Amino acid sequence: IATEGFDNRVARDGNTLYGKGTYFAAQTCKSAQYAGMNSKASPHMVGTMLIARVAIGDPYYTPRGCADLSRPPEKNGVRADSIIAKP
Repeated sequence: IATEGFDNRVARDGNTLYGKGTYFAAQTCKSAQYAGMNSKASPHMVGTMLIARVAIGDPYYTPRGCADLSRPPEKNGVRADSIIAKP
């Protein structure tokens, strides 16, 4: 990631609420919940969390999951830059 950035082309498919891509959270506790979600490691093992400043551009706000997406939908005739879940 440090040399090539976040590459959505290598993001895993399946079991995602908002489609294939790179996910970020405003609170570290939310990121920590997902960090070991599919890991076979012990819950007591130490993991790694990256702190990133993320420019989201003009986002598409969704009130529900949209797992079939591979990129943000259009809004007002222009493709959105990112997707944000509406609480």
